[in-house]
Amino acid sequence: MMNTLKRVKIILALYNFLNKNKLRYQEALYEKFQIRKKYYNLISSKDFPPDTIIDHPWLDQQNSVINLIHNEDFKKLPVKLQLSILEWSSNGFAIFKSYFNEEKVERINEILKELLNKNKLYLKANRKIMHAIRYSEELKNLVNAPELLKVLNLIMGTEMELFQSVNFLKGSEDPPHSDFIHMSTFPYGYLIAVWIALEDINSDNGPLYYYPGSHKLPYIMNEDYITSGHKWWGYNNKQAYSKKIESVIIENRCEKKVFLASKGDLLIWHANMLHGGSKVNDLSLSRKSMVLHYYGKNSIRYHEITGRPALQY
Repeated sequence: MMNTLKRVKIILALYNFLNKNKLRYQEALYEKFQIRKKYYNLISSKDFPPDTIIDHPWLDQQNSVINLIHNEDFKKLPVKLQLSILEWSSNGFAIFKSYFNEEKVERINEILKELLNKNKLYLKANRKIMHAIRYSEELKNLVNAPELLKVLNLIMGTEMELFQSVNFLKGSEDPPHSDFIHMSTFPYGYLIAVWIALEDINSDNGPLYYYPGSHKLPYIMNEDYITSGHKWWGYNNKQAYSKKIESVIIENRCEKKVFLASKGDLLIWHANMLHGGSKVNDLSLSRKSMVLHYYGKNSIRYHEITGRPALQY
C-alpha cells in the first residue's frame, strides 16, 4: 500500500510542501543553477541545464594518478590509503583493508542491536535497516570519523556531508544498480558511498559485487528506460531499470568483481559505479554490513525515479 501511495505524484508534492522547512537548504542552489521551480516541487534531470556545461567532481575530469601525487592533502595520508585511492579515476572505487578495528566494529554492532531491541529501528521487507545514525549520536560519530571524511572530501574535491545510513543483517541480493538513480545530485556525481564489513564475508552469505570502471559509463536517467506514465501517477519502473542496467553491463562487457571482505574492511565507491548483492547460498548465515552515503554540500539532492527532493534532517 505504501509503495503505491509513493507513486501518486500529488501525494508526493503535498508531502514535500508540508516538509518544506527540511528542503529550504536547496533554495539558494535552485537560484544558482537557475532551476525554474520551487525548491519543494517534484524535480528530475529534465529540469536541469545540460550537464555538459556544469563541473563534475575533479577526479572525474582529471586523472587521479597524475593529479593526486601533487596534492598536499594526499601527501599527508598514510601510504596504504594513498595507494588505495590513487587509481580512483579509472577504477571508481577504493578498498581500505582493516580500516575499522575490532573494538569499533563490535561497538557498531552493539548499538544497532540496542536500537532494534528498543524498537527505534525496524527491518524492512527488502532486508534494509534505514537511518540508524539518526537515532544514535555515538553511532554517527563512530562511523563518520574525521579522518575518513577528509579522504572523502579529497576524492570529491569538495566538502561532503553524511546524510544516510543503511544496515544489513543478511545479504541484500540486490540486482546491479547505480546509487545515483536513488540518490541523485546536480551537478551529477556529487555522491559517494562507504560500505563497511561488520563481520567476515564469504561466498555463501551474499557478498557484495561491483563492476570496476563502470562509473565512467553515461548516467542512466528516467528517460533512458521509462516508456510509460501519467501526469499524476508515477512509474512502477524497478523491472524496467534493472533490464536497462543488465543491457548496459552486457553491451559494455563490464567485468564483475566479488568483494570477500574481512571485518573492518571498507569499500568506497563512486556515485555511478554499478554494484549489487550476490545470492545468499546459505540462509542461516548473516552478512552484517553498513553503508554510508554522502552528498556534496553544494549540490542539489533529489530522487530521480520519483522526483522527490531530498529532505535534510
